[in-house]
Amino acid sequence: MASDPNTGAVDDANSLSASQDVAQEEKDDEQSYPPMVPRILMVASLGLSLLIAALDATMVATIVPTLADDFHSVKDVGCLLVTGATQPTFGKLYATFSSKAVFLISLLLLEGGSLICALARTSGSFIAGRAIAGLGSAGCISGALIITAAVVPLQQRPMFTGILGSLEGVAVVLGPIIGGAIASHIGWRWCFWINLPIGGVLFIVLLFLFKPPKVPGQSTPLKGRIMQIDFIGGTGLVGSITCLLLALEWGSTMYDWSDARLIGLLVVFGVSFVSVALHQHWLKEKATFPTRLLKNRSFTSCLWYGFTLSSAQMVVLYYLPVWFQAIQGVSARESGVRLLPMVLALILSGVFAGIGASLVGYIPPFMIAGTVLASAGAGMLFTIHPNIENAKWIGYQVLFGLGSGAGVQQSIVGVQVALDPADVPYGTSAIILVNTVGGSIFISVAQNIFITRIERLTQLIPTVDRATLLNRLGFLRESLTAEQLTIALREYNSGIENVFLLARVFYHIWWPKKRYFESKPGSIFRPVVTPSRVALLETDYNLHKSNSTYFSDLDVARTDLLAAIRSEAIRGGLYKEYKNGVMVLLAGTSCTFKKEIKPGVAFDMHSRILTWDRKWIYVVTHFAERQKGAESFSYQPWRKDEKGSPSSRSPVVYATAISKCVVKAGRLTVPPEKFFRAAGVLAPESPDESGADKKTEGGSGSEGAEKWTWDRVEEERVRALSMADGFANGLDAAHEEFHALG
Repeated sequence: MASDPNTGAVDDANSLSASQDVAQEEKDDEQSYPPMVPRILMVASLGLSLLIAALDATMVATIVPTLADDFHSVKDVGCLLVTGATQPTFGKLYATFSSKAVFLISLLLLEGGSLICALARTSGSFIAGRAIAGLGSAGCISGALIITAAVVPLQQRPMFTGILGSLEGVAVVLGPIIGGAIASHIGWRWCFWINLPIGGVLFIVLLFLFKPPKVPGQSTPLKGRIMQIDFIGGTGLVGSITCLLLALEWGSTMYDWSDARLIGLLVVFGVSFVSVALHQHWLKEKATFPTRLLKNRSFTSCLWYGFTLSSAQMVVLYYLPVWFQAIQGVSARESGVRLLPMVLALILSGVFAGIGASLVGYIPPFMIAGTVLASAGAGMLFTIHPNIENAKWIGYQVLFGLGSGAGVQQSIVGVQVALDPADVPYGTSAIILVNTVGGSIFISVAQNIFITRIERLTQLIPTVDRATLLNRLGFLRESLTAEQLTIALREYNSGIENVFLLARVFYHIWWPKKRYFESKPGSIFRPVVTPSRVALLETDYNLHKSNSTYFSDLDVARTDLLAAIRSEAIRGGLYKEYKNGVMVLLAGTSCTFKKEIKPGVAFDMHSRILTWDRKWIYVVTHFAERQKGAESFSYQPWRKDEKGSPSSRSPVVYATAISKCVVKAGRLTVPPEKFFRAAGVLAPESPDESGADKKTEGGSGSEGAEKWTWDRVEEERVRALSMADGFANGLDAAHEEFHALG
């Protein structure tokens, strides 16, 4: 069996290996990225732009009382509403136009809004400036992540995304301090003047340094690309989200929930949101957000993950300072200082989780660990009380921050991994939207939970009205008796405990929904990669890996693949028919050895489905040299070689094994076709109805190294079956040789 230099296959038995196509595609992709130094400079400039946008929001939150004195009534709602609601529109813009042009225009809008605010003489002009700045901020935040995905290789992306995400945490720490200091010493207008020179330098750097990658579709004439923008859907979404946030903001604070104004806002939100959703589905690829992406289970799982974790994170970040001020009696500035343990933990965990994911090439452990740690931290925060020791509330914050910071950043990377490169702008804007709007929604929900508890105080202490209880925390300690203060602190503490319970519930309702396999043609032939290394005890007297140890490693690799498929098949509904469960049993195996493996050498076992018939499943496992490009189903679309650089040659295949397996439910045999369909790797029962047999998709990864159709899958199955039948018949014939000679 001769080696084919064009495909890198060692013999005919492993010529179907999809990992070779993925490796070649990743090598080509790596070569299209800018060199390391310009890449770092670009990401640093993008990060500073993101930091400016985040500081713009956090500094203004500190100077709102000063603004109220100057303008008599100002709330910074314009910026927040626009930043969250326009994310899908910016996703469409980045997918349709030059990312460089869109980002630079966004930066100009941010700077222009800051200039208007710095020069504002009335509250109306100030709010208009904040709305313009919010529009620019939306483009800068999503653009920084989208462009980073375009200029950074996939295996390095978690690290860079973690660093960018941590900058928002830096803004949370520095924003109030910088804003307060500037407002106190040189005036609040300098909070906006200071953005202009920094933004100008960044604009010049990006103008000359950044060379955006070419994206298919952006070569269309400008008029055609403008016609692709869904202005109706973008405007409708902004209006819909605005109605929802206003209703939640005003509920139980300004109006009763039975008030006609709140009911009207909620009705308008419901009708407009459904209308926008139908409009998006009707427009298909021209929509602001292509609804076809929601069929991607990996993508929707990351959206749900980001929504739940971000909502819980924002609730805790908002209400823990309230607890410090109300229960411990500290000032607003001191409460910000006491929040530092959590914020620093958020920053560090986001960075180190990104670095760890880049090193191991595997995201789910960090997502799951983040959920576990944050859930435990939220549970501990639920136990806080007025007399708690400092060490405890500091430790609880650190625990929550470590989990929350690690998890939220990985949801962004997960979205980018799950989608094709052309869809990354849509996915990135969607995850930012759900993270931002989710936090806004559930801060309002938490506020209503808190208010419901606090209203009991108006009955226990009739001399104090609700407005005083909610807005004048310092007044309580000055005007209440010792007995009344004890009651008030108890009710405040209970109200905030209930809020932290809401955060804990959010971490519990997320569960890893990522399926290993997507219902795409060719996904059934993708390999699961199991890493290994030759231990000294596994070597024979020739000082290479003993032949007998290949079979024990083969058990591990084959189980890695089949257990994943079995798990998905059960989750896909197979348990409904087979109540006692299903098992995958080994019926036979054979291995051919091509090249020895020396002690200490790292290698990978690439296991995949070779073919199947009415009863048997055949699995092929290649023992191959460790090299960049290995891919598995578990969010591991990259692997580095020993030096972390692209491989310049095809990997050596040391050995190849074929295993013959059968799926059993008690004494019943489960047809492989039913097994695979339940797992989601084969077409539906009626492919003609869904059009699945006519659809061409990337079969070997999210970026699609090779085009597949369902018809081609069947051709591959039949072709490989002729080879597998020879293997199986040979083993069966050899079995009969025991009696052949009498």
